Amino acid sequence: TFPGQSREAVVSTQSTGITVYVVNLLLYITHYVLIKTLQYQESIRTTQLVVYASMVIAWVMGMYYLLFETSIAPGIAPALSREGAKSCLILEMFDGHDAWHFLSALGMFLSSFLILILDDGQNDIQTSHLAVF
Repeated sequence: TFPGQSREAVVSTQSTGITVYVVNLLLYITHYVLIKTLQYQESIRTTQLVVYASMVIAWVMGMYYLLFETSIAPGIAPALSREGAKSCLILEMFDGHDAWHFLSALGMFLSSFLILILDDGQNDIQTSHLAVF
């Protein structure tokens, strides 16, 4: 933290930046899928829908743990931070911040994987006939 800056301001700023990134990512991918399916009548495969739904679930659950179940305290001693920490949620070992890390890693993987496989159905179409938007 900087002099005169509270812990809440630091956590709020970090959470806001991450939230904006995740919402932006989800909106862009959703927009792309909607344009493909509604405007250009391209089909979406079942695998792509499952990955899309899993990605949204992972990000929503991850953001919940980041915004509501995380008790991080930057700039204070580890012993004091441990005293204020919430109880462990997963296997009596991992807390909400760990759950955020697990779910955000899964969300990032699924986002990248979806971007990779989203146009797999276009392999048989000549490039001159592909819709560009």
